[in-house]
Amino acid sequence: MALSLNKPKLDNLAGDIWKSAERLRGKFKAYEYQGVILPIMVIRRLECVLLVWREAKRAEMLVKRPKLTEKELMRLVKELELNPKQSPFSNKTDWTLRKIYEEDHALLEENFRAYINGFSKNVDDIIEHFNYRATIGVMVKNNRLAPILNQYKELALGPDQLSGLEMGYIYEELLRRFSEQSGEEAGDHFTPREVIRLMVELLEIPIPDRHFSIYDPAGGTGGMLSVSKEHLLDLAATPEEKERVEKLLTVHGQELSPTNYAVCQADLLIKDDRQVTVTLGNSLIPHVPNSRDPGDQWPEPKWRFNRMLSNPPFGVTWGGKDGYETEARKLVKTRYQKGWAKGYVDDHVKVFQNEDFAYHKVSVVFWQTDENDQPAIITEPYGKTFTAANAAKELAFHASEITFRVRVKLDGKEKFIEIALKPADNAAKKFKAVLEGRPEIIDIEWTHRHYVQDDEYIPYGEDIETFLKREIAKPIIRWQDSPQLGYEILPNKYFYRYQPPKPAKELLAEFWRLEKEAEKMLKGLDR
Repeated sequence: MALSLNKPKLDNLAGDIWKSAERLRGKFKAYEYQGVILPIMVIRRLECVLLVWREAKRAEMLVKRPKLTEKELMRLVKELELNPKQSPFSNKTDWTLRKIYEEDHALLEENFRAYINGFSKNVDDIIEHFNYRATIGVMVKNNRLAPILNQYKELALGPDQLSGLEMGYIYEELLRRFSEQSGEEAGDHFTPREVIRLMVELLEIPIPDRHFSIYDPAGGTGGMLSVSKEHLLDLAATPEEKERVEKLLTVHGQELSPTNYAVCQADLLIKDDRQVTVTLGNSLIPHVPNSRDPGDQWPEPKWRFNRMLSNPPFGVTWGGKDGYETEARKLVKTRYQKGWAKGYVDDHVKVFQNEDFAYHKVSVVFWQTDENDQPAIITEPYGKTFTAANAAKELAFHASEITFRVRVKLDGKEKFIEIALKPADNAAKKFKAVLEGRPEIIDIEWTHRHYVQDDEYIPYGEDIETFLKREIAKPIIRWQDSPQLGYEILPNKYFYRYQPPKPAKELLAEFWRLEKEAEKMLKGLDR
């Protein structure tokens, strides 16, 4: 079972789909693009599955009952499709995206809504999590329904063209682009398949001989769970071992984002894998029935799993009015009773605190010095608008002499004008005196004290000013801390166990042993 991805092919397809998002520009805001594009991709993918299924059933029936009329054949295939034991999902209408587009465009919205409403309940649940019915109205209002249907009516998105992993890659690549386009952080990300396989190997999951469960509390579009199972199937050496994986392994997931959850559910429907269960909810907080913000759907001690793996979206707000810390602390007496207890130690578990790997990202501006530790001076082009007001700002900032060398054109002749400003000078008066006659300015260079802008990563708990003075050792102009902490987890720092190398004597003895073996081999060649 191949787990590698043809990324150039997938990036090209993602690029083609992205073009349809660009057609929404001017009619939709950037953050609304994904609400239009991702659902129609899911609908088209499900449609591709149904079209293949209908054609296969049609051919199967014709072999058994060749005298059936076309009308009778269509009726019997539809009856089978609507039977949940025959097909994992269905659509009670005869519409397809192509048929809807080719019909009278005056009825486009009506026909498309009839098609959407014709899906079975499990698909309808996916459409509801996309909130797509409301989006259809906006598409019609902005005259974008027809162009979108035209692009997707023939797009090859079926599982015979794209595996679930490949489709997941495209979804998450598009989610990344949508986030960048709208100026948001791409908190949700695609975990490379190689990384997931490494995680599965590190977990040492055996070929099961009894029920075995895997859990991902931040499931995304389901890629980590899918690769986990497929990797185990890859490791199974015999048909009997593969059968044990299929029957005894169950995978469970939870996802906070309704969009990611809908994409994941669509892929599960297509696979019709009854051993996978993914729920919508926040795994960090307790679940309150009827809450608009569903919490943990797999609470302990009711649910236990043999292994857990996850790549959560780092950088999500934890505290404050938009965070989840208050709700999560309701679990302090159950799930987190040990993790939040001071002095908790366990040989097999490492509970990290902020000071373990958090850091401040501090933007700092400081003066540069030369090799003699004197103020460094630099000459460079002046990129701002050349006005007295801007010159006054530069003078106030540098608090030292600055010089502008201006190439101008006056009365058809070019010449250089030099404007030297000291901290006590009036920039406006100097400009008026030197630039009398309003010459045409061609270019400007300026000479000033050199400063450096940089980001410093300062360990959490350390005094920022003390750190900057110690590490930079230059006159600091200003610094500003980021509003949120950053985190860097260095596995070697916390989990590496030093293994001393072999003593030199042992290495030398090994060398001479190999040397003697090589001599014997050479003597054998002489014979």
